[in-house]
Amino acid sequence: MTDVILRISGMDCGACAVRIVRALRGLPGLREVSVSDTSGCARLTYDEAAVDLGEIARCVQCAGFDVPVGTAELRCPGADAGAEARLRAVFGVRSVARAGDTFTVTLWPVGTDAGALPAVLGPGAELTAQHGGEEALQGRTRQRLARRLGLGVLLTALMLWRLPVLVQLALAAAVLFGTGAAHWRGTWRALRGGSLGPDAPGLLAALILFAYSTYAAFTGLQPCFPAPCGIVCALLAGKCAAQLARGRLHAPVQRLWHLRQRTATVVRGGAEVQVDADTLTPQDVVRILPGERIPVDGIVCSGACTVDASALMGASRLEEKAVGDPVLAGALNRAGSASVTPTAVGDATVLQRTIAALQRAQTVRTPEQERLERAASRLTALLIILAAGVGAVWFFRRQPGDLTRALTCACGVLAAVCPGAAGQAAGVAALAGIGRAAERGELLMHGAEAPAAQKTARTVRRCGWLLLAYHAVCLPLAACGVIGPAAAAVLACGASGGVLLYALRGNGTKGERP
Repeated sequence: MTDVILRISGMDCGACAVRIVRALRGLPGLREVSVSDTSGCARLTYDEAAVDLGEIARCVQCAGFDVPVGTAELRCPGADAGAEARLRAVFGVRSVARAGDTFTVTLWPVGTDAGALPAVLGPGAELTAQHGGEEALQGRTRQRLARRLGLGVLLTALMLWRLPVLVQLALAAAVLFGTGAAHWRGTWRALRGGSLGPDAPGLLAALILFAYSTYAAFTGLQPCFPAPCGIVCALLAGKCAAQLARGRLHAPVQRLWHLRQRTATVVRGGAEVQVDADTLTPQDVVRILPGERIPVDGIVCSGACTVDASALMGASRLEEKAVGDPVLAGALNRAGSASVTPTAVGDATVLQRTIAALQRAQTVRTPEQERLERAASRLTALLIILAAGVGAVWFFRRQPGDLTRALTCACGVLAAVCPGAAGQAAGVAALAGIGRAAERGELLMHGAEAPAAQKTARTVRRCGWLLLAYHAVCLPLAACGVIGPAAAAVLACGASGGVLLYALRGNGTKGERP
């Protein structure tokens, strides 16, 4: 059985994770699967003889999501005929293309280190370029959302210049169905999965206002095209905030990943040579020079050095290491030089085990997140019924026959709600706490239930109370017509972004290393 963590892009809410799980469970040979929409990854346990990564990726794509592959370019002068086959045999390699001494390798997003591929080719091989992957995809996604948000705001601002009604209709359609296309796709996926999705109330309000404004444009009434555009822009701003939060959640893994030292200086035959750190044996003697990171876990056998392990264990003080003292891979040698006998190399080091434990913990959806998302799905349906009731009260009792007022108040209630924010905040708070525990060296000692779990629970409760207070204030204002639909959507975006920011930073305490 093979246990991997696969990166998946395009997930917006818990309904996306449920849809992927349902799609993957139909594959033969797949024993266990857990998907986290907050971290954007899935943990899979499968039998390689029955199913491979290609079939898993195709199944994910059929469900409406994507698997971001990376590309590495290598050069190896004088590579033999079996070099291409050796690269294909490396786990995580999707395909290999050779052109002379240049190799183009496509990698699945399962944590395969492109920097280790030159060692597969042999002496003289080097990694010349690396493209794509999860980080590049996240950057492109943020840029695309920012461009759509900017375009939506620009087109909405143009409508405030009292343009002809048909021009406003065209601009509103471009904003609603052009820049907001990603929201419609995400909501459609959620509906296919059996839930409404977090964007459904806002999109429903925007669609109702757009339909009424279109009707008003051809019947001589007063249209309100900027209102649905403002709702879509607020939804885009909320999605941008969620993407930024997810990017911050991946930072602990990336920081720990960059602590790895791929090569080591060893003494062989009386001379110092550079070798791949993963190929070391307990019989080797590794030289650690000032300014270098230690490539292995080991014991100092000669010399002395001053080690800084703050990036790995969270300790802020320097430690003097002499003969017989243990050292950890990833620690920085600040001063002195020493020789180290390896006790653990590669995946057996504390650094690699911390990275693996952090990645495994990030794929787990917390019970609080699942409970809040189930409650949010039911709450969304109730709020839609409430909005319909508000519209009916205005149309039949408060101002009989005034359809404009009734639709404005009903759509204001729909735009003011942010039902998915509590579930997102729970996931963000849990992953932020796990990341901080990993950076302090607590994850291996306590597992996913690190001491930050209590702080995480407290953060989630506070986020819930903040959202409850927001809805208690804004829903009556929207129902009474004090705030319009666009303003309500902006307030909902601010509330969602605020609780995400608090969840991201809420586990930190004074005096702790950030």
